[in-house]
Amino acid sequence: MATKKKKTVKAKKLAKKIKGTKKAKAVKKVKIRKPKITVLGKVDHFYDKISVVTFKVKNPFKVGDVIHVQGHTTDLYQRVESIQIYHDTVAKAKKGDEVGIKLKTRAREHDIISLATEQDLAQSRTLPLFVGFSAPAKPVNPKPAPQITAKPVTQPTPPPPPPTIAPKPAAKPVVDKKPGNPYDNVKFLKF
Repeated sequence: MATKKKKTVKAKKLAKKIKGTKKAKAVKKVKIRKPKITVLGKVDHFYDKISVVTFKVKNPFKVGDVIHVQGHTTDLYQRVESIQIYHDTVAKAKKGDEVGIKLKTRAREHDIISLATEQDLAQSRTLPLFVGFSAPAKPVNPKPAPQITAKPVTQPTPPPPPPTIAPKPAAKPVVDKKPGNPYDNVKFLKF
């Protein structure tokens, strides 16, 4: 109790000293109200080939609600188009159900899924997005398409003639050096 009195007395004395100056306005406490967030669950698994996220439901929701998937690199607002519980399509999910929801982009494990408003969804569509996240960014100054001009049609040039092969020189006639040798015209193998 004594500590609370000391703190309030000090605050009052400080306010009296500052009164009349510009800093007096800074002494007033301003309460900022944060909108209440209804958390639906935490991502258990993301199936990337079919782009489906699974999680255990903490608060009930239905088809048509707007959800916000938020994580370290994820920030996605989307309307729930379908809900499945063990491959059966349902219209509502209640607390404790393990559900699967199809998403437009990638989500990661441990991302938080919460309910959002229509205003959040509309505002997220007008904000500029980064390439590789929810939607591709539009170029600021798009380049004009290159002009394609038709080239005149020309006759193809014929291929060059194949190279001619020079004939081999004729073999020298074998001359009998010794008329009596029977092996002069016989070829033997050389190793």
